[in-house]
Amino acid sequence: MENNVNGGRVLTEVQAVQMIFGLSEALAKLFLLLVKTKLVTPHMVETELKIVSQTKMAVLRVRRRLASGGHDVEIQASPGLGYWLSDDTRQDLFARIRRGQGDVSLDGGDAEAV
Repeated sequence: MENNVNGGRVLTEVQAVQMIFGLSEALAKLFLLLVKTKLVTPHMVETELKIVSQTKMAVLRVRRRLASGGHDVEIQASPGLGYWLSDDTRQDLFARIRRGQGDVSLDGGDAEAV
């Protein structure tokens, strides 16, 4: 993960998500996984992020925190399949996160990276 300077501070993607969207570190990691991945399965959340609570509850917390912060982000879900954001939403959010890190030269290609 690349660090960028923002106002004299170096911010990681997780820190930028925390700052922009007001999420805890664990929820910021989950949200970032949603932004960077086309489909997030409960297994991915448990193994990659080590979130031991139910994935459904973690996603609910992200939804509530985003809504309470005035961020209109629709996290879609399908039982047995997983969670996802629309491609346009993912691209927009990734650009916001990159700007939050201080990177103004967006190439958009990183939005597909995991």
